Amino acid sequence: MNLIKLKYLVLLVATTFFTASAPAKPKPKASFKKFKENGVGAYLGYAYLGPGGGAEWFYRSTPKFELGAKFVISDAEITSAPSGKAQIVIHPSMTMIKSTIRAFIKKTLYLSGGLEWAFLKGDYGYINLETNNRASTDWSGSSMRLYAAIGNRWFLKKSWYLGVDWIGYSFPLFTSISANNGSQIDFFTGLSTSDTIKSIMDDQLTEYYLMVRIGRHF
Repeated sequence: MNLIKLKYLVLLVATTFFTASAPAKPKPKASFKKFKENGVGAYLGYAYLGPGGGAEWFYRSTPKFELGAKFVISDAEITSAPSGKAQIVIHPSMTMIKSTIRAFIKKTLYLSGGLEWAFLKGDYGYINLETNNRASTDWSGSSMRLYAAIGNRWFLKKSWYLGVDWIGYSFPLFTSISANNGSQIDFFTGLSTSDTIKSIMDDQLTEYYLMVRIGRHF
């Protein structure tokens, strides 16, 4: 091999060595550690029956999904439109436990849904519009429901967060009411007490909105 060919060979080897790309380093696996967090908070808003509030807990394991639970209390006075000589009045109170899953479709915007179990009690009766006499009876019951909602949550400084369920809808799986049927109330109104209460509660527990939440995440 003459000298010129040797120089070209050395030059080719050197060029290949210095221009060859370095072996690609394996990309680090995505870590969701910073999303693995818990949060606890309190909230107020229109909670089905009327103004109400409660507490929540959530566990966020990925950027897109989290699980949680809520505790809600609310009560109200519901009065029907006058019908004949009677006006129906019901005073329900509610304690509700909710399991929920949230799916974040944007950084702060989420869709949520889950299962609700409402424990209900109160009194139900009527006002005789001619005499102003009143009659009432106690009742109790429960309702299991599915719900869906849309809302936003913002993470603030120093581990605080602020959230809002803008609006939510609930769909009954079953509702059970125990009341004193066959009473003077049934006779005067012409309606079954338990059936009337069930109809009112299923209608009343359909919608909630503007549930404002504030809490800490860690």
